[in-house]
Amino acid sequence: MSVKKYRPFLPSNNYCNALQYNQSSKQIKRYLNSFQKDTLSYNLINGYYKSLILRPKIKKMSLRSLYQALYSAINFLKYCQNFKEQTPTQYALEGYLFLYYEHKAVLTDFTNFISQTYKYNLDIGIIPKATFQRPRVSHQILKGRLIKILQNPHDKHFKEPYIFRTIIGYLHWIHIPQNVFISLDNIQKRKDKNYYLSLGGKPFYFPNQIVIYLIHRKTFH
Repeated sequence: MSVKKYRPFLPSNNYCNALQYNQSSKQIKRYLNSFQKDTLSYNLINGYYKSLILRPKIKKMSLRSLYQALYSAINFLKYCQNFKEQTPTQYALEGYLFLYYEHKAVLTDFTNFISQTYKYNLDIGIIPKATFQRPRVSHQILKGRLIKILQNPHDKHFKEPYIFRTIIGYLHWIHIPQNVFISLDNIQKRKDKNYYLSLGGKPFYFPNQIVIYLIHRKTFH
């Protein structure tokens, strides 16, 4: 799943008014159409948007804040599609915040809205910042798995969750829970020209060779 590609253009921090909404309507419409019409996710995000613009405080809300609220909500709904139910659950929310803890404050309003309006049982307030645990297998086993993965870049039996759990487990000695789905899009190049993956708001280094391998594998598949 790609989260990055759904990031909207964020305008300058100007306050919303009728003219600005009209000027932004096409952009907002494209943004809300990230999901197929009449699907659960489409209805949830459009219901949330309508609730936002009908609130009395909307006149004091910046376009940037509006887009950020929609952005975090859409990305969470996209993340939920990794699960069999493809619907917002506490389990999916906990996995999402393991990866994107910095979204917690902005996402709180959306989770409260769908819990109250659509009766979802979500409680974002009880989810703490990620605490890292050791992998449940030895470092030697992880090393063997990583060698096999690197030696067989075209093997379709190695699924993306397995690959990332192996790499992160071996390199950083961290266990990745089953409700956490990591993709190549989560790895970002920083100013020091090195690649990092953010987990629980903390950056973890990824060697260039590993990133090149992941890019090659994604291109092949």
